[in-house]
Amino acid sequence: MAVDIGATWVRMALVRDGVIEGLKRERNPGTEEGLARVLSSLARELAVGRGEVGSVGVASIGPLDLQKGYIVGSPNIKSHIIRLSTLLKRLFPRSRVAIANDAVAAAWGEYLLGVRAGTPDLGYITMSTGVGGGFVVGGRLLLGSRGNAHEVGHMVVDMWWEGGRCGCGGVGHWEAIAGGRWIPRTSQVLARGWRGRRLGSIGRLWRVEWGVLRRCLTRPLGATISRYTW
Repeated sequence: MAVDIGATWVRMALVRDGVIEGLKRERNPGTEEGLARVLSSLARELAVGRGEVGSVGVASIGPLDLQKGYIVGSPNIKSHIIRLSTLLKRLFPRSRVAIANDAVAAAWGEYLLGVRAGTPDLGYITMSTGVGGGFVVGGRLLLGSRGNAHEVGHMVVDMWWEGGRCGCGGVGHWEAIAGGRWIPRTSQVLARGWRGRRLGSIGRLWRVEWGVLRRCLTRPLGATISRYTW
């Protein structure tokens, strides 16, 4: 069983011998009680019994307490702590459950199965509701002493950012500028400097909006983003 817990969507897939036999999704209500209901509902939709799953692999938003398997202090959902491992063991009591940050799981997947499989040093950046990252260094996952060394979305990239604080309360974080949750706010900040002509067509509107979006994504990293890719 594969489970993807994002800030916006929760997905569950039934996998046998490397083949996805079923895939369902529901919105993440953002609370522990609500997530428990969603996970149970998805399992029912996939017609999966409590004792039928050999193992459960979970890719989840963070930050995570990897020792306990909890989501702790995620800025993009309501509950401060979600006891994810407890919810899953209650749902699948006979199954082995493995939990990782979603971007970390994606990075490891690319390392094992992607177009650059086996590349000893690689990075994976995800831009969705928030901004996340996962890194493989020397063929090993980079986790850090607390298991959250990969949280690049909360790096300070612009100390003078005028668009407001990150969901975690920090100032100038990459996620506060480029995370999907904050793109409308960032667009407003960048549009203040627009001095071009009045827009007379949808085509020109699209070009301007794409230019603003591109600046949202790349401005925090400056020249670095064009110099390094993973």
